[in-house]
Amino acid sequence: MPRLMTFPLTMAIGTLVLGVASVNTAMAAAWTRGEGQFLFLIPAEYYVATEQFDDDGDRVDRRRFTQVEIGPYLEYGITDFLTVGAQPKFRRITLDTDAGELDNSGLADADLFTRLRLWHEGEAAFSVQGLVKIPIQADEEDALPLGFEQIDTEVSAAFGNRHPLDFGTIFYNLEVGFRKRFETPADEVHGDVFIGWTDGTWTALVQSLNTAGISSELGTTEVLTTEPEYTRFKAQVTIAYRLSDQASVLAGGSTTYAGTNVGAGNSGFLGVSWNF
Repeated sequence: MPRLMTFPLTMAIGTLVLGVASVNTAMAAAWTRGEGQFLFLIPAEYYVATEQFDDDGDRVDRRRFTQVEIGPYLEYGITDFLTVGAQPKFRRITLDTDAGELDNSGLADADLFTRLRLWHEGEAAFSVQGLVKIPIQADEEDALPLGFEQIDTEVSAAFGNRHPLDFGTIFYNLEVGFRKRFETPADEVHGDVFIGWTDGTWTALVQSLNTAGISSELGTTEVLTTEPEYTRFKAQVTIAYRLSDQASVLAGGSTTYAGTNVGAGNSGFLGVSWNF
């Protein structure tokens, strides 16, 4: 399928890794990378939350929380229908308290994934993805933890399509997934969607990222502004500019506009990508 993954669409899908914000991971877009092709992306995100959605979904004040996350992201096409990838995540976080500002930093965890394209016809594709999150320096027992100290597994399925038009190409993707957690945090389901446009030089992408806990696990430990069981509804916008056939730059922002037991935070991010 040589025409399904031209450079502009590859770049647009690559920007999806910026959906990691906080504890989320990359969306499993339906398209896979061409055989022997790499995508390398370095995103940097700044997140701040001064409000929280409580157990009833009401917006309330909270102590100021900030996070800087850098998560180098790599995808490689083993074949044109099988893509593997990895993303370690370095975080620096701070929290205002009555005794002053707490801070913590380190390589929190890493995601390892495999994406398998099961079907395609024309510009459409359907794929499944398996992912494992491995803790590295989560510091869950710290006063300000960087993450949860257990392995997560996740399976997701995605359908994507694109439509060339006179003024560019419209593309979209729908994904559903289930994340299994083996200790305190609740298992999760998520349903995500994005729609984008590209003219070959500029690419614009709008995402809706929605997560909900599905167990009755309760607790009081907050990690990265989330309780052990939470819901989060987030919107994100990304703009990418193609510098050359191999390199692009991108920028964007996100906001958590609804949820329960989760920070009502906003973020901004920048990134640079290479395809080779």
